[in-house]
Amino acid sequence: MILPVYAQNLGQQLLDVPVLPKDPDFVQTWIVPVPSSPSTPAPSPLPTPYPTVSDPVRVNELLQDFAQAQSDRNQLHSLVDDSITKYHSLKSAQNSLRNEIISLAVERKEILANITAVSNELQTTLANIDQISNKILLKQKEIGQQKKAVIAYVQALYVQENDSTLDVLLSNKTFSDALSDISHIEALQKAGEALFDSLKKTSQELREEQGNLENRQERLEKLSRILAQQKDALEEQELAKKMLLEKTEGKEEKYQELIRGYRDQVEQVEFDIQALSVEIEEFKASDQAMRMALRFGDKFSLTNPESGAIWPVDVAYKGISAYFHDDGYHKLFGFPHQAIDIPEPPETPIRSPANGVVLKVVDNEGGSYNYLVLYHGTNAEGEDVTTVYGHLPKIFVQKGDVVRQGEIIALTGGYPGSRGTGSYYTGPHLHFEVRENGSAIDPITWLP
Repeated sequence: MILPVYAQNLGQQLLDVPVLPKDPDFVQTWIVPVPSSPSTPAPSPLPTPYPTVSDPVRVNELLQDFAQAQSDRNQLHSLVDDSITKYHSLKSAQNSLRNEIISLAVERKEILANITAVSNELQTTLANIDQISNKILLKQKEIGQQKKAVIAYVQALYVQENDSTLDVLLSNKTFSDALSDISHIEALQKAGEALFDSLKKTSQELREEQGNLENRQERLEKLSRILAQQKDALEEQELAKKMLLEKTEGKEEKYQELIRGYRDQVEQVEFDIQALSVEIEEFKASDQAMRMALRFGDKFSLTNPESGAIWPVDVAYKGISAYFHDDGYHKLFGFPHQAIDIPEPPETPIRSPANGVVLKVVDNEGGSYNYLVLYHGTNAEGEDVTTVYGHLPKIFVQKGDVVRQGEIIALTGGYPGSRGTGSYYTGPHLHFEVRENGSAIDPITWLP
């Protein structure tokens, strides 16, 4: 119950100091009698429901009621605070999703602007290449003409050089004059050779410049493709998250259930993977491990970077949408991303990055989370290396199967709600983990 203000004030006074009773008979039990002044008027009696000190039971009841009211008020404040906290928590979760979509839209505009800038630079580079190519053609023609002139000139010099020798013997010129003519001819010959070498050098420089521009064109075209792929990936993410907002807007609890379901899924997978350490030890002591060692030799015992591991899918398709320990992922879910997400078209083949054996396969019907785990032996530090593949609609291997590097083991997932995708799935991609002794590491450091 909540008392009126006057009752609360009275209760507080009763808690702080004793109230002097107005009953003369009861005064003796509280204070020593004090002579009253004849001029002092007698106090008027308290109106009901105010208690008088002649009613100690009522005073005690009032104190108890006041204490209960204080307790009820504190509980009410606590409930209100909890409700406000929960409300802001639920609202912030939805707002963070909205803000993330807005952020994606802004980022998408930036990427489109970058694509436009790269395209313009690409066109400029192509125009420069055309100009240089035309210059090279002109220089090549000029060089061809100069080459013919030089050859004719050298031939003439050769004839003249032979004639000059006869002139020395038969002409009336002095021997010193003949030598001077021969030296002049040699100087002209060297000048012609220098001219030819200069033109040849110029042509080579122009060809090198053309090669540099062609390399720049190739790099810009590649960058343009990557930016276009990123734009496509952003559009897919934006579409998937808009779908989530449509399902959860005005239904915060449903959204929270979705998030909790995803967290439970991640925790269960983590628990299952950690439990595989026992199976790894059993496998290492088994006959199968010995047979694999004979079959693969040293290639089954991985080292890094000598492992020669390959990417399980084509990362050049759209790059990486979520990195290891991605900040955006952590803000959304409250725990780290232990993998990289690689966007791929639905049902893209997944290849084993290295030789290994299948440790675990989870292959359920419906939209629950399907994944598999491969064991690849030990690295240079003696740590057991495993890889994890998630969101799988179709798996081609079974527990205990031996796989070779490059062998197709599964297909990547489809769209949200399709087979094997699991909770909170944002679009077609491969969830890929690398672990050493059960601890997740950045897959990029393990891959080429």
